[in-house]
Amino acid sequence: MHEVINRVDVFISEVREAKSFVERFILWPKRWREYLRDHGDITFEWQRFRLDLSEAEDVPDKPGVYTILIEPGIAGHPHCSFLVYVGKAEKQTLKTRFKQYLTSEQKPKARPYIIYLMREYADYLVFCCSELPVGVGADKAEQALQEGYIPPYCRALPATIRRVIGAF
Repeated sequence: MHEVINRVDVFISEVREAKSFVERFILWPKRWREYLRDHGDITFEWQRFRLDLSEAEDVPDKPGVYTILIEPGIAGHPHCSFLVYVGKAEKQTLKTRFKQYLTSEQKPKARPYIIYLMREYADYLVFCCSELPVGVGADKAEQALQEGYIPPYCRALPATIRRVIGAF
């Protein structure tokens, strides 16, 4: 009987742990089609960096847009990642923004959800960035990418999208 209770306790513990890692992703093909229709002519030249201090010097020292991915890195799968955030580096460089994420826990006004992301997934985070294409502003690029991807860690989605996803 004691063995059965231990197995149940282990099971309950596993359920609690798994629940703590539930992330909500919205996969909305209509938004993807709208992005392609409205912004498909914008070409980004993405670069990929592990979100680790050892990669900081290689990040471009220019303004641009970036995404943060969670990448499990299991089974050698070449394309398994979860895009969780889209941002811009407009008043600073991509390199500066990259480094800010690495020290976010030390900031008194740090965003709690970013601290959570950095703490829970530290070994699995990837920073993808692109300098801005000629004639494309940082605000426009960031908003277009956010509206297309609807990343779960972006809190500044347009009201029209927040209204729809808030209904479920």
